[in-house]
Amino acid sequence: MNKINTYKTASDACIEVTHRLVKLAKTGGNVALSGGETPKLLFNIMAEQFRDTDWSKLNFFWGDERMVPPESAESNYGFFFRTLVSTELIDRQQVFQISYFGNEEKSLKDYQAKLQEKVPFKNGFPQFDLIILGLGEDGHTASIFPDNLESFTSLEMAEITMHPNGQQRRITLTGSTLNSAKAVYFLTTGEGKRDIINEVIIQKNMALPATLVNKPQITWFIDEAAATKL
Repeated sequence: MNKINTYKTASDACIEVTHRLVKLAKTGGNVALSGGETPKLLFNIMAEQFRDTDWSKLNFFWGDERMVPPESAESNYGFFFRTLVSTELIDRQQVFQISYFGNEEKSLKDYQAKLQEKVPFKNGFPQFDLIILGLGEDGHTASIFPDNLESFTSLEMAEITMHPNGQQRRITLTGSTLNSAKAVYFLTTGEGKRDIINEVIIQKNMALPATLVNKPQITWFIDEAAATKL
């Protein structure tokens, strides 16, 4: 079941997600984050409008990461670090990135070890309290792309994948881990996402990775520009 929350602007959607993170922070938990432009807006809002929040009971992980150094503009972790960690709003000890070693096999094993140490397991997979996902215009989520649907049924908790255009190597949580989460949010904004949101929510196109996220309830946070075909 999809619960769809629509907001006037992308900022409004991100503010609501932040309020929910604040609520979770009161009790604590493990959260996996997404990369992309909308999460950057989310992190900026956290930094600018929620400076007095106590985030100390939350641990932050990533749903996927490009195999680039953290200094790269393409690093999901790098933006989070510069916005929230280096400014001392979130303690470095609470952040468990997919580290870049220049060797994706080493990076994968390192991240798997972090998951095994820090996140409780259920039925053989890490169970996050919350996973925040994005949605690509091709229907991908995390770094599971339409040409790699086998990553949704993988028995691994995380895998190495490759972007179909440009062959960039990435590490992603598998579909089995995504579907083990206690809660899943899709944070998706912008006019460019209206067609693919329709394909996932209304058409239920099972050839798209995002449609295969099959929690009993998935909560969507979208702006009016992205909702025009719902």
